Amino acid sequence: MSAGRRKTLILIGAPPASGKTWCAKRLADALPGSAWLDLDMLEPMARKVCEAAGEPFNKKSPFFRQRVRDTEYETLLGMAYFMLRRHQAVIVSAPFTKEFHDPELMRAVREKAAKEGADLGLFWILSDAETCKRNMYRRAAARDSYNMADFDWFVSTVDFSIPPAEGLTVIDNRIGSGLNRQSFKELAERIRQDWNK
Repeated sequence: MSAGRRKTLILIGAPPASGKTWCAKRLADALPGSAWLDLDMLEPMARKVCEAAGEPFNKKSPFFRQRVRDTEYETLLGMAYFMLRRHQAVIVSAPFTKEFHDPELMRAVREKAAKEGADLGLFWILSDAETCKRNMYRRAAARDSYNMADFDWFVSTVDFSIPPAEGLTVIDNRIGSGLNRQSFKELAERIRQDWNK
């Protein structure tokens, strides 16, 4: 990493199965030397916590929301701050639905990133029920079993609206949007230009 160049902590948020992982992978590919973290990397630990407590692994359950959810995010962001010491850009993909609606929390994240010499970039993957359903069927992940068992109920619990987070960039990943690898190459180029300002 070149001395004096600005670094970036990139948070990519959206409801489950909106395409966060796909988008994060494409952006990481377009930013050589970047690091990428995904909330799903912590799933084995979260499953063990639920198992030890005698609770089912269900991210919408009261137990998970009250005892596991926030610790997952604190751990994920803590890893990101640490990795900023060695990488020009660190990309973090997770729903961030709570975080992107909390100005105080986002201010704290911005301040912690700044301590590592990094700006904060916020991205929201615009999606809808049709796109989420298609993505869940395609990935066939065990973590989606509760959601797919009653998809209409799941959709009723999801807020697809764009959060009011300051400086948020929206990426439209709905079916038919035309999002492709070139889109992320162009986005990566804008980020690289910011580094050199």
